[in-house]
Amino acid sequence: MKELIKAVDLGEVEQLKDLCRSIQNVNDVVDEKKQNLLMRAAEKIDVLNKDAQHELSEKRAKIAAYLIERGIRVNELTNGKSAAHLAAFHGHVGIIRTLLKAGADFNLKTDYPLHLTPLEIALHDERDIMLFSEHSQIALEILKAGVQKDLNNGANFFGLPPLLMAIRKGDFAVISYLLENRERNGLDVKGVSSELANASLFCVSKALEFRPKDKTDQSPCYQAYLSLFKALTEAGVDYSQTDRDGDSALSYIEGYRMADFMRVLKRKVGTPFVLQSLVRLREINNIRY
Repeated sequence: MKELIKAVDLGEVEQLKDLCRSIQNVNDVVDEKKQNLLMRAAEKIDVLNKDAQHELSEKRAKIAAYLIERGIRVNELTNGKSAAHLAAFHGHVGIIRTLLKAGADFNLKTDYPLHLTPLEIALHDERDIMLFSEHSQIALEILKAGVQKDLNNGANFFGLPPLLMAIRKGDFAVISYLLENRERNGLDVKGVSSELANASLFCVSKALEFRPKDKTDQSPCYQAYLSLFKALTEAGVDYSQTDRDGDSALSYIEGYRMADFMRVLKRKVGTPFVLQSLVRLREINNIRY
């Protein structure tokens, strides 16, 4: 048993295959937490080096694929978590892809008190900052697979649907994807209009920090915030909403004469919400585009 678990921990897929030849049912092997080998593969990697961590994670994904071929139970819950929950928590992108391909249930929730799906785990804003990119990629993989049934209901401890969890976390890639694919996914943005307005203000204010000094300055951060602003605009955000201090995305755009952001608004001038919002941009027609 210990040799099997060690092979999984180290990502030694060939060694695992050799050891499994004498085992009729791989589900009979569990670790000290009563987790099966698939769940063990989705556990944390105690390696500090980022490259080594990524390499070992990919090896464990191959182990997960082999275990699934051997008939391991992909939806088994131990200690209130499935392999998908563990993989999402610990940033195993490859294992998530393997589980998606195997048809694992991504609507299973963790036990009390959090009640989180794997997608919500990846979007939880208190996850390890060192795994931000992995968690973002995992969330996108799950969303693109279309396996989470409800994107509008926040039936978890935080009471937040995935979009608001992504906003709270500041995961712009996920926010943009959700907004750009809202019709296909049946996403309701009207119910979270104030949160989206706050997100637009944050987006514009952060863009100011990376505002290009001249035409040769190609700030990737600035472009990222501009892209997110475009996605928010396309989704129909009411930019006339203000925060507690009376600030809004429009007041920033107007006050700092942010031409790139004004162009985005001007392209949407034919829609009612932009027509109402543009009332506050008194000088917009005097700016050359």
